[in-house]
Amino acid sequence: NNWIKHTYSHACNNQARKHSSANKSPINCTKINQTKSNNSTKMSKERMNIFARHPFIIGLTIRLILMSALPKLLDDGILLQGVKYTDIDYLVFTDAARLVKMGQSPFKRHTYRYTPFMALILSYGADTPYERYYGRFLFCVADALCGLAIVTLRRKSRKSRRRGDDTSIRSTKSEGKKEGESSSSSSSSSTITSMIPIELQDALFWLYNPLPINICTRGSAESFIVLLSVLATVSIAMSQTSSKSMLRVNACLSGLVHGLAIHAKLYPIIYTASFMAYLSFREHDNDMNWGQRVMKPLGPKFVPVQERYPSLVELARKGSNKKDASSEGSKKKDSDPELYPFPWFNPLRLLQLVRLWIGRLLLTPSPIIFLTSSLATFASLTYLAVVYFGEEALQEGLIYHFSRVDHRHNYSMFFYWIYLARARIEGIGISGAVVATAANGGLSSLTLSALGKALLLPQIVLLLYSSLSIATTDLTF
Repeated sequence: NNWIKHTYSHACNNQARKHSSANKSPINCTKINQTKSNNSTKMSKERMNIFARHPFIIGLTIRLILMSALPKLLDDGILLQGVKYTDIDYLVFTDAARLVKMGQSPFKRHTYRYTPFMALILSYGADTPYERYYGRFLFCVADALCGLAIVTLRRKSRKSRRRGDDTSIRSTKSEGKKEGESSSSSSSSSTITSMIPIELQDALFWLYNPLPINICTRGSAESFIVLLSVLATVSIAMSQTSSKSMLRVNACLSGLVHGLAIHAKLYPIIYTASFMAYLSFREHDNDMNWGQRVMKPLGPKFVPVQERYPSLVELARKGSNKKDASSEGSKKKDSDPELYPFPWFNPLRLLQLVRLWIGRLLLTPSPIIFLTSSLATFASLTYLAVVYFGEEALQEGLIYHFSRVDHRHNYSMFFYWIYLARARIEGIGISGAVVATAANGGLSSLTLSALGKALLLPQIVLLLYSSLSIATTDLTF
C-alpha cells in the first residue's frame, strides 16, 4: 500500500510539473483525486441505475435462470449429491395436476389441501417434457408481478407524500442549510443509502430479495395463490378516485379479487377488516361531522378518528425533530386536535369506539359493497369447486383448516407447550386416552384443541386493533 501511494504521488507530481511548465499555472493533486473519485461514484451509480430502471425484467430474468439451472444442478446430483432444491409442495402440486388431467379429483393426492383450480391450471403442463418447469414458471412470473406491485405502491405513496408535504419539505431544506454542522454527525450513517437510488431501494424489497427468489424458484405457490391477489386488492383499493361512486366501483372490484384470494387460501381473510376500515375512512374523509353525529348521544366531547389517529408517517416525521415538535406544539397547542390513547380501561369511550366502527363498517356503502362482493366471489368459486370436484373440495380445501391443530405453523407464544402436550397424547394413543388426560394435567385431545384455538385470542385483538386504527390511514403497513 505504501508503495502504491508513493508511486501514485510521484506520478501526480510529475504530471503537475509538466502541466506547470507548459501552462505556467500550478495544479492541485487533491482536485485530481476528487475528480477521479467523483467519476468512479458516477460510474457506480450508473450501473445501479440499470437495475433501478428495469427492475421487473431483471428480477424475472434472475428467477427464470435460477428456476432452470438449480433443479438440474441439485436435484439431479450434478453439483451436490443428496441435496434437493425442489420444494416438497411442488411435488404435491404436480401429482394433483396429473390426477386432474386424468379426469380424477386432485384431493386424491395425500396432503393436497389447496383450491382445485390451481391443480387445473397446472394440469396443462402435466405429463409433458416441460412438466418440471411449467409450474415454477407461473410461480416466478407471479412473484415478479408481486415485486412490481410493491414497487408501484411505494412510488405512488412517495409521490402522494411529496404533494401533501410540500411545505414541510421546503422548511426541512431551509433548516438543513442552517444546521449543516449538526447534521454532519449523521452523514456517515446515511452514506450507504445515499449511494443507492431510491428506485433501486424499492426493488430491493422484493424483486432483488434473495428470500422470495429462493421460495418461488423452489416451487412454492404462495405468490401465485395468495400474495398476488392480496397486492392486487391493495392496488385497486388505494387507486385515486375523485368521487364516491368511483370509490364504490373500486370497492366492488377489490372485493372480487379479495374473494378470489380467500378461496385460494383461507389466510387472506385476516385482511378483510383492514380493507373495510380503509374504504370506510376514505368515504367519510370528506364528511368530518359524520362521527360527531353518531357519537353525540354518548358523550359531549368527541374527536373524529381522522384526527385522533394520524398516519404513522406523520407521527414519525413529527417525532424525528423534537425541537421543532416542541416549538410547534407550543404555538399550535390550541388549534391541534387532542390525541387520546386507546381507551382500554375507559368503558364509556370504548363503547363509543365500538358504536362508531359498527356504524362505519356495517352502515357505509363502500365496505358493505366490498364485503358483499368478497363473499359472493368466495361462495361462487367454492360452489363451483364442489360441483366439479365433489365434497372433498369443501372438506379438504376449507373445513380442514378450521379443525386442524397446527403446533408448528402458528404465531402463538404457547406453541411449544401445545407441541409437547400433543406429543404426549399421540405417544400414548387412543387406548390410553384416560392416562394421557392424567399425564397432561386433566387435558384431553379435544380440550387441547380448544385451548389451542383460544390462545389465538391475543392475535385477534391485535388484528382488530391494527385494522381499525392503522389501516385506515396506512393500508400498506
